[in-house]
Amino acid sequence: MKIYVFFLYIKAYIYMIDQISLIEQKRNENENVDEPPKNDWKSFGKELVFSTLLTIFIALIGVNFIYFTSLNDESQNVFFPSELKKYFQTEETQNLVGGSPECRHTPTIVLGELSNTLKKMGVPPSSGWPYSMKSGGSIDLTVQGIKNWISLSVADYYSNGRYYIKKILRYFNNEERHLFSTDFSKILCAIIIIPFILFVTSFTFVTSFISSLIRAWKDSDILFLAFVFFLGPAFILSSGLSLIVPLQFLFTFLFIPLFTDHNMVFKILSCNIEIFILFFLSASIICVLKNELDPTIGIIIPPCMGIVYLIYKIFFKSK
Repeated sequence: MKIYVFFLYIKAYIYMIDQISLIEQKRNENENVDEPPKNDWKSFGKELVFSTLLTIFIALIGVNFIYFTSLNDESQNVFFPSELKKYFQTEETQNLVGGSPECRHTPTIVLGELSNTLKKMGVPPSSGWPYSMKSGGSIDLTVQGIKNWISLSVADYYSNGRYYIKKILRYFNNEERHLFSTDFSKILCAIIIIPFILFVTSFTFVTSFISSLIRAWKDSDILFLAFVFFLGPAFILSSGLSLIVPLQFLFTFLFIPLFTDHNMVFKILSCNIEIFILFFLSASIICVLKNELDPTIGIIIPPCMGIVYLIYKIFFKSK
């Protein structure tokens, strides 16, 4: 009898252990169930703001790049003078005529009376100081000789740099119809070319230092070359240019057309608004996917953008 009771006790004990194990297993399973992911609206909002600013930046450089590439040669020379004599003229006349673009293909643009506005704004800075310091052509170890070297060295650097910028712009000109003369191609290329040129300007110190030494070597003697090389003038001049040139480049390609010919810039923007809307739409969908938001949000965005575009096209672009 005792043995029978003992076996019943053992059986009950094993049953209790099994039940406890099942309860623990069920509890662990419940604890390990992943909660449904929550929408991270804060991160999404930050990235959406970044996408908006990026779209505006790309629109600025794209539209302004189209503007500069659509200028005729004479008008490009106003923005980017590459002849050394242009930097030492007190007055300069421009006889240009006006023009207007069409959406299908932006034609050649000319400045007309806007060239006078550029002069009043000092755009580009190709007159005045330091070019006004030049008197005569001698470069030697005198105060005036050093002034001549400074003005000529700065003019050398800017004229050469603007020459190569014009070479790039004229590759995309509208006089000949080819793949890279379309506005869409120009916008894509601007996204690559503008940052690349800005990267090149980061080497301004080295290139301007060498350019100033070449000017001293060509127009003076070994004593003057040693003076500007070892005693600091070339270093100081190159340091100043390395700070100014990148800022001037950014200001020129981001804002100058808006100040001087905003009607033309907005016309070009309206002709290519679909490209920038598509870019912003793509960036918004990427933000949704990156932050693992509800997939329905990504589905809703395109129709909303389409409605906004239709409203724009009906009420604004038709005017």
